[in-house]
Amino acid sequence: MEKPATIKDIAKRLNISISTVSRAMRNAPDVNAETKRAVMALSEELNYQPNRLALSLKQKQTHTIGVIIPNLDYMLSTMVKGIDEVALEAGYTVMVCQSNESFGREIVNTRRLLDSLVDGLIISVSSETKVFDHIKKIQDKNADCAFRSGNPFY
Repeated sequence: MEKPATIKDIAKRLNISISTVSRAMRNAPDVNAETKRAVMALSEELNYQPNRLALSLKQKQTHTIGVIIPNLDYMLSTMVKGIDEVALEAGYTVMVCQSNESFGREIVNTRRLLDSLVDGLIISVSSETKVFDHIKKIQDKNADCAFRSGNPFY
């Protein structure tokens, strides 16, 4: 399997700096048009794809919504389909987990989704869930995030 192209590869081939390649890809006004065209043409030729993980870490946003549901019955699968359609239009991906009506599994899924740096969570709690401390902790930690980020999914 061939190693994916990087901006370093593009910079080396065009004999320009990595920062110039980065600025050209962002259409920065301080890069001349010919350089931008050359960068874009070579990135297309090399099938360059930005490293989504690196971008997520830099931007502190994954464009991913976590959804936890008790099971995939008709009603909940219809709900997930609607969430997915709205998220896709807004540029988000949806990760779905099932708790299988288990409080313990709901806690594990919540932790895993948060560890995956989801930008938001939608949880339909399990029938075993009687204590909501795990949700309260998330709400307390992120109380003002929605207002600062303008994220429609908080």
